[in-house]
Amino acid sequence: MSIIIDSREANLSKTIYEKLCKTFDVRVLYLPAGDYLLADGVAIERKTGAGFYSDLISGRLWEQLNKLCECYQKPIVLIEGLEYNGRLREAASVCRAGISTILLHWRKIRLLFTKDENETVYYLKYLTSRISNPKKKIYVPPFVKKSRKPSEIRSYMLQCISGIGPKAAQRILKKFPTLEKLCLAKEEDLKKVVPRSKLPILVEVIKGER
Repeated sequence: MSIIIDSREANLSKTIYEKLCKTFDVRVLYLPAGDYLLADGVAIERKTGAGFYSDLISGRLWEQLNKLCECYQKPIVLIEGLEYNGRLREAASVCRAGISTILLHWRKIRLLFTKDENETVYYLKYLTSRISNPKKKIYVPPFVKKSRKPSEIRSYMLQCISGIGPKAAQRILKKFPTLEKLCLAKEEDLKKVVPRSKLPILVEVIKGER
């Protein structure tokens, strides 16, 4: 796994550079935009809180954002240590206005906030690992809307179990149309309609046996 760091960023953020070198193959090159280039078109522009405020005031930030969007498919702006105290206390309204402008007018850009360099390193490592191992799945809870129909409620309840989607829930409820019948079902019968990998957690949920 490799990460490309902009030559200017490597000199300014030596701690981050050194920590990344312990885990990844790090190359230092001149980048036309962004500070960190991962894979799959992911580029990260890192800003300290003070740097973010300074670039907002000078107007330099907007030029950087335009370049990020032109050069990369998945641009991210990482803002590190944005705390409204000390010098930034008076700059709070400016920073919030800038963040709002990015969210509304640079829809291609994603914002990521970290508290310090250590957390920044964590996200750089995590993102790089995720890109390098796309088969590793992250569970995303299914969208569940409120309903008054008992049949839909039963389906949504089943979909709360990781790996059971609408089709699997429909297949289970076709065999066991009520939760009572599902709870009383034998494990041998459940195996006929429930994926093998999801059976243990389903049994645990409805019977509390595991």
